[in-house]
Amino acid sequence: MKKFLLLLVALVATSAVAMAQDTWTVAGTAAILNGTDSWAPANAANDMVSTDGVNFTLAVEGKTLEAGVNYEYKVVKNHAWSEAYPGNNATLTVNETAVYTVNYTFNAETKDVAAEAVKTGNAGEITHEYSVAGSSADLFGAAWSETNTATNMTKGDDGIYAWTSAETALAVSTIEFKVVEDHSWGVSYGYGSGNATFSVTEAGKYVLKFTFDPESKYVGCEVVSFTPEAVEATYFIKHDWAGEGNWTWQEMTKLGEMTTEEGGKFSVYSYEGIYGGNGCNINTAADDTGAQWFAEPELTGSPMVGDLCAFRYSPELDLLAIINLNPEPVNTPSISKITIKGQELEIEEDKYYYSMTVNENFDESDVEVEVLNADEDTNVTVSVMNAQIIKSEEYRQVTVTLYQGEELVDQYSITVTIDDTPTGINDINVNSAKVVKTIENDQVVILKGDKKFNVAGQAVK
Repeated sequence: MKKFLLLLVALVATSAVAMAQDTWTVAGTAAILNGTDSWAPANAANDMVSTDGVNFTLAVEGKTLEAGVNYEYKVVKNHAWSEAYPGNNATLTVNETAVYTVNYTFNAETKDVAAEAVKTGNAGEITHEYSVAGSSADLFGAAWSETNTATNMTKGDDGIYAWTSAETALAVSTIEFKVVEDHSWGVSYGYGSGNATFSVTEAGKYVLKFTFDPESKYVGCEVVSFTPEAVEATYFIKHDWAGEGNWTWQEMTKLGEMTTEEGGKFSVYSYEGIYGGNGCNINTAADDTGAQWFAEPELTGSPMVGDLCAFRYSPELDLLAIINLNPEPVNTPSISKITIKGQELEIEEDKYYYSMTVNENFDESDVEVEVLNADEDTNVTVSVMNAQIIKSEEYRQVTVTLYQGEELVDQYSITVTIDDTPTGINDINVNSAKVVKTIENDQVVILKGDKKFNVAGQAVK
């Protein structure tokens, strides 16, 4: 019985070790692995085996490899990218195009990774399909699409592959691209390990020719034709909308062109959204690449988080402003009406100097002023200053000023002509009521209201 119990304990321990053992899988370029998908960590066909739980191996047979191609791979723990070795991709290169068995080894303790290609036969003619994928959806038909057949390249008599784009309107920008082998990211070519680039330095319509040399792996791009043309740029804005961590790109609308005081032209683009209390990114595409960060945009109307705002951007002025569309109302007082001896002054916007005529002398008490937004909280005071000119009763300068606290907020300057020319009507103020002359009983009669006067100013019946 005792031996049986010991045996049972040993079996349980061995089972626990077996259950706890991690799975290590090779993932990388499909050309050097089982299956047709590149970088597929979940593919159990590429799981490694071990006899001691430390040293793992995998043999992949019958792979036709090309000389000079850098095939890349990693060893992945438990079918997930959370742990993979080495940090940078490991590479495998052969000197002869042939059929190989690729033997992978991995040490779970040291994390050492290695691969060896053993030739097992000669390869027949190898053919590949090459296409172009890149950042411009307008140019390539889709952005970074390795499966896009519209950009398939054609092999020339010199062995160089080429693809020529349709005429495409391009704004000033940097276009990134790669040549993709067999419509898979397993093997692709750019500038070294990075993307190839083409710089659009002038807006217009372009026809571009992309080339690839399979021997040297050189990737090129040249201009076939160029037609200068003002291309309307599209701008996008990214912001922490409503302050909820919703950092998304939104397309802006062009409002038009404006002119500076110096006569220069600048355009304005706008987007209405909920302010999130943070800076903004601006770009010509809904992409973080090359975006410009505005940490402190100009704020108008004291926007707060949650306010509906207009985000206004001018690329020529390199300026971004955020305008609160529903600011708290500001009731600034202003003079809305001035009356002198019953005669109302017609106040016009942005006009502060007036002239008027009254028919008799007046003093400060004859000047009446009405003020807009003059409630108790505005602390408004009005002053009327009269000054005689050349010590004459014919003219008077009247200045009406409006203060809020100690700050001057409105002022009107009025030149008043006093017209005291005799009318023959000694008790009529011609400016306070309408006067009509008529003829009754062969004599001139002056009508004012319901009263009649002759030219001598005497009342008549």
